Amino acid sequence: MNLTRRRFLEACGLVAASICGVAATGCSSPRPAPPTFPERDLARLLIDEMTAEEKAAQLFIVTPEQISGTELSLGVDDAFREGLQAHPVCGLTYFDGNIVDPAQTSTMLSDTQAIASELGMMPPFLCVDEEGGTVQRIGGKPGFDSPFIGDARDIGATGDVAVARETARTIAIALRDLGFNVDFAPSCDVATSESSNMRRRSFGAEASLVGRMAAAQIEAFEDEGILCCAKHFPGIGDPENDSHASSIYSNKTREELAVQLAPFVAAIVAGVPMVMVGHLSLPQITGSAIPASISPDIVQGILRDEIGYDGVVTTDSLGMGALLEFCSPGDVGVAAIEAGCDIALMPSEFDAAYVGLVDAIKSGRIPVERIDQSLMRILTLKLKSFPELFDETIQEELAKTR
Repeated sequence: MNLTRRRFLEACGLVAASICGVAATGCSSPRPAPPTFPERDLARLLIDEMTAEEKAAQLFIVTPEQISGTELSLGVDDAFREGLQAHPVCGLTYFDGNIVDPAQTSTMLSDTQAIASELGMMPPFLCVDEEGGTVQRIGGKPGFDSPFIGDARDIGATGDVAVARETARTIAIALRDLGFNVDFAPSCDVATSESSNMRRRSFGAEASLVGRMAAAQIEAFEDEGILCCAKHFPGIGDPENDSHASSIYSNKTREELAVQLAPFVAAIVAGVPMVMVGHLSLPQITGSAIPASISPDIVQGILRDEIGYDGVVTTDSLGMGALLEFCSPGDVGVAAIEAGCDIALMPSEFDAAYVGLVDAIKSGRIPVERIDQSLMRILTLKLKSFPELFDETIQEELAKTR
């Protein structure tokens, strides 16, 4: 979708003023100075130009393989280009197999942004999970300069926010230099049990410590130009099992959940641009086994309304076992958006999820105003974070507000 200069000016109401200024008669008043447009106003103009299909695509982050239809994507080819043209998604997320060496990775990511620009689509989020410890794709990998980063548990054990800040800075610089712009980190989960599946990925068992460490990392990511993401709301530090494979439950009441929520509040105060909602079921709070990621009670009720977060909210991977028993492949994206999320991450069957969301938009099942809310959050964040990736018309308008 290209927003041409003339369309942009028409939308801003400036074409008529320009014509009026040129005409010798009928316009005696001085020509008004062009107004400036902050990111939200520009986002509004972009949203108004989008079709239902483009809107739906912009609410998904998927793997490059889900775009190209290939078994493993190591770069941009014709299949990827065609897939991206058909589905101009919000972003792409990469895993170990996609990342071979620095030259290949940099080329893959820069080519992806170049193709997106050629196709006239929104610049995509290029994402990776790089927490350190057991979850890192680059740190310590042969051929890469980035050092191996220890577990969050070990970082938290130092009690020193400077250590947390510097590890995040190291990660952010490595990602930025390769061409990534989003890191799905830090973990804000409080590992209150030694048997917790998150015990190594959590900064510790004390909510205040986890909050301080997470906030320090968020600040470092921002300083180095990487968007980060507090996860896994509302906190999955208690369960022993893994949501990748099966459902995870907590019988905590709303009051008892406060410990797990506290680090997310600290992250939000620190200005975290994105929050990832996990697949924890909280039957004592919601009255059902529905996972948090597709629960309006959790996403809209607690994260949006109670805590007051109005940033970008993504689900955890919608291909995880914890989701499959609650949603069909074609309904999982719809359920996530209806719950209050902005981004549906890696549904197991992207084509089915995409068609399901397009149908929900066209039928009015999800009001267009609700869809546009999510698009406003996403596009505003993109315009603020990497304006240089948008076309020249938009860059010029953004420059007026700098």
